[in-house]
Amino acid sequence: MHESALSGIPGYGIPAIDHCLLSGLHDIALADGGFIASACSLLGAVTEKGILFVLLGCVFLAFKGTRKTGAALVGAQVITAGVAGLLKELLARPRPFALGGDYESWWRLVGAPAESGFSLPSGHASLAMAAALILFLSFNKRLSFLAFVGALLVGVSRCYLMVHYPSDIAAGFAAGLFGAAAAWLLVGLRYRGSKR
Repeated sequence: MHESALSGIPGYGIPAIDHCLLSGLHDIALADGGFIASACSLLGAVTEKGILFVLLGCVFLAFKGTRKTGAALVGAQVITAGVAGLLKELLARPRPFALGGDYESWWRLVGAPAESGFSLPSGHASLAMAAALILFLSFNKRLSFLAFVGALLVGVSRCYLMVHYPSDIAAGFAAGLFGAAAAWLLVGLRYRGSKR
C-alpha cells in the first residue's frame, strides 16, 4: 500500500475500512492500464437506474409461468429505488471523489465521469441486489445464485470507479434485500396459489 494512502486513513471503524478497501482497489488500478475501469464503466451503464432489471421483469410478465417473478422483479426495483433515494437525501453523504485529496486523485486515475447525487446507499448496488434476491427466490438455486455474484461485481465496480465507498455498497445491498423481500411478499399475496 502506498504511503499517501496509509497516511490518509481517517481514524477507526467504517471510515478506515472504506479507506483501506478503496486504497487496495487503487493499487489494482495503478497496475491495470484501464481495462478494468472500462469494464466497470460498462457495467455501471448497463445497470443504470435498474432499467435492465425492469426490462427483464417485463419479459417475465409476458409469460404466464414467470408472471409472478416479473411482477416481483419490477416491484422490487420500484420499492428499492424509493428506499435508496430517500436514504440518499436523508443521509446526504458526499461521494468519495467530491472530498478531494487521495479519493479525488484516485477517481481521476480511473477516468470515471463525475456522478451527481449523494453516495449512501449505492443505487446501482441496491437495485442489483434486489434483482438477485428475486431471481434466487424464483429459479433454480444453483444457477440463480450467480445473480448474487453479479450484484457483488456491480458493487465492486462502483468502488473501483471511486464513486462509492464500500459502506455505501453494503447499505445498498441491505436496501435491495429489503425492497426485494417486501415486493416478494406483496406479490405473493396477489399470486397466492400459482406456481410463479
